[in-house]
Amino acid sequence: MPETLEEAEIILGVAHAQRKICRTKIRLADLHGEESHLRSRLYVIRAGRLKRKLDQADVQVGSARNTVRESGHWQALKGPRRPKRIKRIHG
Repeated sequence: MPETLEEAEIILGVAHAQRKICRTKIRLADLHGEESHLRSRLYVIRAGRLKRKLDQADVQVGSARNTVRESGHWQALKGPRRPKRIKRIHG
């Protein structure tokens, strides 16, 4: 229990400061949540962009592969064919 008016005012001031600190911590936690939400949205957008780039690269690789096959150079790239193995039946 405060013995003077000055002590009471100081105790009240400390209580107000603690309340402000508590509200600030709550606001900071809210802002951290907002930041996390926005970052997740950004990562989804970036992942979509990278997926589209990967799809384009797949199409380009497929197109290049078809061009090589149609040119007749496919076998030269694959090397000589190996003879098929004959399965032996052990009995």
